[in-house]
Amino acid sequence: MPLKIRADEIVAKNSITLNGVLKASWPVSFTFIRGEIPGGVVDGANAAFTLANAPAAGSVVLFLNGLRLLSGAGTDYTLTGANITMATA
Repeated sequence: MPLKIRADEIVAKNSITLNGVLKASWPVSFTFIRGEIPGGVVDGANAAFTLANAPAAGSVVLFLNGLRLLSGAGTDYTLTGANITMATA
């Protein structure tokens, strides 16, 4: 059964309120970034790329030629801070 929320106003920044009543809060704000193209030379030999900012753990999804890549040691790429290292160039 899908979740249905009825409210005159929903606000999300560092907290969520429904009709002026605080429902949840967290200490920091967050930003979603979609479609970022990592920096680095795309020449078939370079395997090191950089994001503009270090993402939250588990939040990155990379695609190459339309295929989703797997993250972690022994897979398609590793992510350390804002640095992406491809397993093969």
